[in-house]
Amino acid sequence: MDRVLKSGKEEIKYLLKDFLLYGMSIFLTSGISFFLLPILTKFLSPKDYGIVSLFQSFFNISLILIGLGMENYVKLIYFKEPQFFKENLVNVLSIAYLNSVSLIFLGIIMNATPVMNSMLPDFPHFLFLVAFFSGFCGFLGSLYLTIQQIKRQTIMYIKFQMSQFIINVFLSLFLVYIGLKWIGRISGIVSSYLLTGFWVLFWIYRRENIKIKGTFLFFKNTRRILRFSLPTILHSLGSWMITNVDKLFINKMIGIEEVGIYSVGYKIGMVIGILAAAFNRAWVPYFFSKLSLKDRSCYVRIVKITYIYFVIILLASLVWTLFSRILINVVLGTKYRDAQNYVLWISLAYALNGMYFMVVNYIFFAEKTIYLSFIIPSSALLNVVLDYFFIKYFGAVGAAIATTITYAVIFLVTWVLSNKVYKMPWRVMK
Repeated sequence: MDRVLKSGKEEIKYLLKDFLLYGMSIFLTSGISFFLLPILTKFLSPKDYGIVSLFQSFFNISLILIGLGMENYVKLIYFKEPQFFKENLVNVLSIAYLNSVSLIFLGIIMNATPVMNSMLPDFPHFLFLVAFFSGFCGFLGSLYLTIQQIKRQTIMYIKFQMSQFIINVFLSLFLVYIGLKWIGRISGIVSSYLLTGFWVLFWIYRRENIKIKGTFLFFKNTRRILRFSLPTILHSLGSWMITNVDKLFINKMIGIEEVGIYSVGYKIGMVIGILAAAFNRAWVPYFFSKLSLKDRSCYVRIVKITYIYFVIILLASLVWTLFSRILINVVLGTKYRDAQNYVLWISLAYALNGMYFMVVNYIFFAEKTIYLSFIIPSSALLNVVLDYFFIKYFGAVGAAIATTITYAVIFLVTWVLSNKVYKMPWRVMK
């Protein structure tokens, strides 16, 4: 018995260690980003910040369309069929490459389409092509981080993330300082992904010893990969809609300047999302390994940790909201002071999203991702409707409220469905 308890304590200690390391990495990068806000808001107008925010939205959708959520497939294969890991990794890279080529052609078409002038009149359309072109390198970086995460190579994970962020920050600061404004900020973002992305290709070839004879395109396991990934792309596209359509509505109904102010408040509220992401990255390897044992005592331990996490993340969102009001008044200029109106709702939304992470992993483990093709897209449509009416009647803060309501619905529905595909002792606290 003592041996079991000791083992359990050691596992929790290891989990917390990974959480602190991932948290340190993410908070160092995002903390620097947060402290850069006074500098960026000094040199960038709300309109400039709005352009940067919309560019990041289109870059993010390129990551979804190129990657198709295949990072989750890579995690699954590593734990379930490690002997076929490298073969499947080649397949994933091949599919992503083909997707990126298709998306670049789409960017060329969008750049020449007059309809975009009426939809996004203040947004430079050539940025569609820039976002889509850099998307493949962004996916490569995400794939590298996934590999380091599942191998529990936390230090390598942190080194890569910090390297990527240092390039992004220092190049952006220099270019913004010399007067390039939004062009400088976007150039820093794109350069960091391009440089690190090409390095990842070299690393995969040398360190993972993956060599493809004849051609880069190799699709042996394509059907299985797409069967797993296509339902998750609907999930990812829905997630993108929830986090980005609000900016498009604000841009159309209020103006791109308000998009900039809203984006600053959103970034501050996302600190809770950073906490949740850090814990999830540490949690997933532990979680999958324990579920694989099919032992009830492990199930009970997982449920108890989950409930404790729910309480902590909700309290953290409220404490951060109070603290952020002081920070906004001290470090931001008056032109961005209204950003504080959005922090409470965004913090709560990301606390609920963190709770969703804890229950959606059961669906990934059970390979029942088809459920996600229903949950997130339908919630995204709900969010679109709420965005329109809430912004119309409450202004831009209505978008933040709509986001919170949407994440609450997603969490509750996913919790119910996850218990259907993988039974857990959720009443263990009684």
